[in-house]
Amino acid sequence: MKTENPTGRGREGSKAAVRRMLDSQAQLINLRPAWKAIGLDRSTFLHPGPPLEWERAGSLLRGSLMGAALLEGLADSPPEAEHLLSRSAGPAASGQPLLLEPGHRHGVVVPGAGIVTASTWLMELQDPTTGRRAWSPLHEGHGAALRHGAFAPETIHRLRWMHGVLAPMVQMAIWTVVENIGPIDVQEMLRETTFMGDEGHLNTRAGTLLLMRELVPAMLATASSAGFTSSDVADAANFICADEDFFCCLSLPVCKLAADAARGQPGSGLVVAMSSNGTDFGIQTAGTGHEWFVAPAPVPEPVERSENDRRQVAPVIGDAAIAETVGLGHCALAVSPRARSLLRVDLDTLASQIKRFEQICVSDNPALPLPALARSASPTGFDARDIRRTGLLPLLGSWSLGLVPGSGPLGVGVVEAPLETFETAVALLAPYDDAEDAPGSSGSTSSGSTSSGAGTAEGFDDLDDLPPTQEG
Repeated sequence: MKTENPTGRGREGSKAAVRRMLDSQAQLINLRPAWKAIGLDRSTFLHPGPPLEWERAGSLLRGSLMGAALLEGLADSPPEAEHLLSRSAGPAASGQPLLLEPGHRHGVVVPGAGIVTASTWLMELQDPTTGRRAWSPLHEGHGAALRHGAFAPETIHRLRWMHGVLAPMVQMAIWTVVENIGPIDVQEMLRETTFMGDEGHLNTRAGTLLLMRELVPAMLATASSAGFTSSDVADAANFICADEDFFCCLSLPVCKLAADAARGQPGSGLVVAMSSNGTDFGIQTAGTGHEWFVAPAPVPEPVERSENDRRQVAPVIGDAAIAETVGLGHCALAVSPRARSLLRVDLDTLASQIKRFEQICVSDNPALPLPALARSASPTGFDARDIRRTGLLPLLGSWSLGLVPGSGPLGVGVVEAPLETFETAVALLAPYDDAEDAPGSSGSTSSGSTSSGAGTAEGFDDLDDLPPTQEG
């Protein structure tokens, strides 16, 4: 394995990839069920993180999968759902009746232990310059949520209300705005929220308020014609207002579009995905196609919690670390007093962490200044080679979820992305540092041993045939 500085070719490849990342745009164009948006069938469930099967799934993901089976009407009770999944849920191409696939494979990112099924309504974002799209489900709010592993009757009832009332109302509002004004520029909205105290991951309060400003007038204007009452509008508006993290359903796919724009750069070690399914934590790089490099999922250390709470914390889970790959989240923590307060990180500590990130990031993002640290730009674009060379690891802020399905957050904590994932990625890149057939180049394929940290390759062929913008 090579441990010296990246070659000129590898470094230039990462610089080219991060330029595409920073140039990415994102517009909100639609909201529709997954069976329409990405052609998902009822026998396929999308989960966060790298590929896995039921037998290796942790307690939270198992709870979410059971809730998904109940929501889709594939089972009538939790025991029946568990029996169905235990005997039939396998990885893609396994030939099993129920398939478990990573959402990343379909351009979908989900928070926590969230599961996307055919009936899940997805926010649909598009990069107008490339046509590429990304999706994320509507945020569920607080309480017993599917993304926390809950499968209680109130969880299913709320999801069905979201599917039957909230989602169609928001859909009509989006269509009205798109038709009368044009697509909503979520990329610009996300930049604006960073000046209002959001860092795109743990804190999205400002984004939620800006989204309400865009959608509520249109919801009021279209509700009656769509068969909804003023009470329905009030319920929908109250639900979104009460969920200060609702904007996550837009911030995460914005980051997904930016990260995917960097993919396919030969020789580049730029990290374009960091995610966990609660069992395995995985990364992907711009120069290794859609190969997953995995290690055991780390457990967040909750801030100011008892020793008993620490023992009850589940391993990190969800796709939300996509924010850190594009310079948001922990890289942009200086813009968010609330996120810093949640993590108990002062500016002096953060200044030293930013110096750490400078050594493992390829570039800066001038659109994201950090005035609290007297910096004109935030460090952006982790490079696996730099991480392997220095031993410095990305820091990820995360909600610390209880091990018991549905118990919800015990607080927030910080985890380090596992070094093993970057080492195995660099091992695959190293032989190609000076070659023309680097992984990720046209016609190239790569594979690795799961035991050494390399998972399965995930393609994006299904995104080539883009669905229509509106329902036809």
